[in-house]
Amino acid sequence: MKRLLFLFIISLCMVFIGSSLLAQDEEYIALKATSPPTIDGDLSDWALVEGVYLDEWEENGGTSDGPDDISLTFYVIWDDDNLYFAAEVTDDEHLHQNTGDTIYDGDAIQLAIDPTGKRPAGGFDNVSYEYNFGLGVNDEVVLSRLFGHPEGWPSHLADHLSNEDELVVVRDDGKKKTYYELRIPAEDIAPAEFVANSEIGLGMICNDGDEDAPGQMGWVGWGSQSIVFGKDNAEMNLVIFSGETIAVSPRDKLTATWGNVKTR
Repeated sequence: MKRLLFLFIISLCMVFIGSSLLAQDEEYIALKATSPPTIDGDLSDWALVEGVYLDEWEENGGTSDGPDDISLTFYVIWDDDNLYFAAEVTDDEHLHQNTGDTIYDGDAIQLAIDPTGKRPAGGFDNVSYEYNFGLGVNDEVVLSRLFGHPEGWPSHLADHLSNEDELVVVRDDGKKKTYYELRIPAEDIAPAEFVANSEIGLGMICNDGDEDAPGQMGWVGWGSQSIVFGKDNAEMNLVIFSGETIAVSPRDKLTATWGNVKTR
């Protein structure tokens, strides 16, 4: 009887631990940067930031040969004025035949943000933002911002965007790596609160296609179902702004800024 009771207690503990791990997998604690990272595609100044590693393939007509085919680690930090996102993607073959609003349809990242953190069920319109970005035709770095919460996305879109976002995408064919680094000003994802213990919803996918199957043939992602097969805020995961700080080391390097925002 005692043995059965012991086994039962152990089983309950394992279930509890498993549930806790699952819950933790749906949250990311973003540290506050005491100095901003340099947006240059060199992620060495993110070395002390804990990332999320993803290699689970979700197919959309294509196949994956495993982590060497497509996998990534992404990172998020913040300061009083900006949200910073970076990703190191392992991709055996970088292929992109599009640009502009169709930048998602190939090797590119899609990032969805609910600035309130409430993540209500339903589409992004009047709730969330979606950023699509990557290296397009002729290695053009493209950032396309779609949808938008009305507080940060007034009716006359082009007249109210800050155009202060910074994006760099660097491809290293020798290492089979693609590096993404993005700075989003606070006002571009209003009404997000950039203070300790505030929350935003976040969904992210990295699309992958190859020569024999070009386009958005599948992806790895975090809260991916918020973006694919219909937009749904409720499928986003949660990013919590921590009051704990981290020092990054900006370097005196030239940064690239994007100047052509696509909207719809």
